[in-house]
Amino acid sequence: MYRSEKFPPPPLAVIEAFVASHAYAKILAAPLDRGPEATLIPYTLTGNLALEGDAVVEAHLVDGDPTLEALAANPRASVLVDELLSFIPHTVFDPMDGNRAMILFRSLLLSGRAEISDRPEEIGEGLERLIRRLEPGAPFDPVTVERYGSRVTRLRHVRIAIDHIDAKWKLAQDQPPEVRDQILAYLRARDLPIDRVTRPILLEYWSILGLDRSPA
Repeated sequence: MYRSEKFPPPPLAVIEAFVASHAYAKILAAPLDRGPEATLIPYTLTGNLALEGDAVVEAHLVDGDPTLEALAANPRASVLVDELLSFIPHTVFDPMDGNRAMILFRSLLLSGRAEISDRPEEIGEGLERLIRRLEPGAPFDPVTVERYGSRVTRLRHVRIAIDHIDAKWKLAQDQPPEVRDQILAYLRARDLPIDRVTRPILLEYWSILGLDRSPA
């Protein structure tokens, strides 16, 4: 991930809230003999990101998945949790300067070493944690081979012990107050569904950074 002084990593509490609100991620793996593999998958995060070596991403891949094969060949892996927000065309700021357009997004890359297990007990326990995350409070039978059969045995439990965090929130925090006001006004006027998502995210993050005050 490209690091820019204009977009330093957000506070850890912001990252943790982002993880809690995004249940899907892309697992990225790079085998040694071919190009990288990726898969979009629901995941859980256990442990504390603030403590080195404590946080673990858990996911379940089907036996035979190329990403699983890549992890077996090279256990270094990354987990990409990202969110594409509104696009702001350059004409909002300048009718002719095409370089003024903005793509707003939040992107988190968690990297570490993967371990793969085919033990039904570990698979079942991991799936139970995932179900509780995706469907909090919903009843379900314990995840065992006896109850779920091949829906358990065809899976592999993947644990990625996180040892490196990269994060970039590109939310116009580098812009002066008048430009931020232009962005808010444009999103309010255009009023696409993604704009209704983006506006409160901008306002919340600007507030966290102390950027919420507009000029008098």
